[in-house]
Amino acid sequence: MLEVIGFFALAYLVIKFFPEILEAVFKFSVIVIGVTFFMILMFVAFH
Repeated sequence: MLEVIGFFALAYLVIKFFPEILEAVFKFSVIVIGVTFFMILMFVAFH
């Protein structure tokens, strides 16, 4: 029974904080893509 309660509590927390998590992941992916693009641009520019 405790596992079920724990699972529902975890699911509730995930749903509750989903927008924040999504926003953080989105910002992180934008930064990673931006840095990668910048590196490729620098590599192309100096060759």
